[in-house]
Amino acid sequence: VRSFFQGFLYADAVMEASYSWRPTYERLEEIGIEPKLAYPHEVEAITSSETKTDSIDAKP
Repeated sequence: VRSFFQGFLYADAVMEASYSWRPTYERLEEIGIEPKLAYPHEVEAITSSETKTDSIDAKP
C-alpha cells in the first residue's frame, strides 16, 4: 500500500465498507491517508443515477 501511494503528492482514498475493510483502512491511516468509507447501497444508488455530472458528484 505504501509503495503505491508514495508516488502521489496528495492522495485521498475511498473504499467500500465490505467484509475486510478494516485492515486496509488501518494500513492507510498508518501511512498518513485518511480513508473514507462508502456504503455499498449508497454507492449503487450514486452509480446508477441518471443525473450524474461532475458538479453534482463533487458535492459532499
